[in-house]
Amino acid sequence: MRAEEPVNALAAIRSMPTHPDATAEVRSAMAAQQSRAAEHLAVDDAELRAGLLGALTIGVVIGRHLLHLDGPDAAPERITALLRPAFHDIAHGRPEPEPTA
Repeated sequence: MRAEEPVNALAAIRSMPTHPDATAEVRSAMAAQQSRAAEHLAVDDAELRAGLLGALTIGVVIGRHLLHLDGPDAAPERITALLRPAFHDIAHGRPEPEPTA
């Protein structure tokens, strides 16, 4: 998680509702990242897992930098620590619980 505002990404996101070219540009960039990420994720549903991780990332960026939903003093390290388990579970799957007797 970056502390500074991702100015270029936010400009593209802000433009998406009214500029189809911006939507296509963001979609293309995210799809390329999704394909690269899928190569490193759990084999089952790798593309879906990568898409969900991308969607969560965009949501966090929008929530943090456009809507200011997290606490103004929230350190990027704290946000990362809170999100890490969810990202890990999506990326790699949660281990199946051991069967009980």
